[in-house]
Amino acid sequence: MVVITTTVSVGFGNSPALNISSTELCLGKSATITAVGANTYSWNTGSNASSFVVTPSNSSPLSFTVIGADAIGCLATETQVFNISDQCQLIVYNGVTPNGDSHNDFFRIENIEQYPGNVVTIFNRWGQKIDEIENYNNTNNFWAGTNNSKTVPSGTYYYIIDLKNGSELLKGYIELTKRDTN
Repeated sequence: MVVITTTVSVGFGNSPALNISSTELCLGKSATITAVGANTYSWNTGSNASSFVVTPSNSSPLSFTVIGADAIGCLATETQVFNISDQCQLIVYNGVTPNGDSHNDFFRIENIEQYPGNVVTIFNRWGQKIDEIENYNNTNNFWAGTNNSKTVPSGTYYYIIDLKNGSELLKGYIELTKRDTN
């Protein structure tokens, strides 16, 4: 599961401080909304924790208000409105270490699932196609350093991502490193 973290800073004094890393949430993707700077918190969602997880189910903007109290009971309030996007930006990770340790075991492309029909093609350094994956996802249809079910050696590989939505092809490289799990 992809977790996007957005932090709201609740300050004290004349006006609360606001520190938002993104005011956009992705449709269907879980995001953790966190308040910092207070001893206790009260959200308009009913939560009293410093953070909670939200998964937007439609494209209507979401608004969250938090009231923070310091150690002596002074209050600060902050409200943030988040736009919901059904086409969040792709984030392509280019380090792959397929050794079964659950860290970088496959070529991860964050938000690729939002582009059904996509095609990801992998090439070796001589430009030979070694894999082509339709409907690439980060769950069960991805590249983990193989060619025809055989592992490929460590090295630099290249990719082309076709989102099949009329946008420009995305191109780049992948560093594949085989390493022991010990």
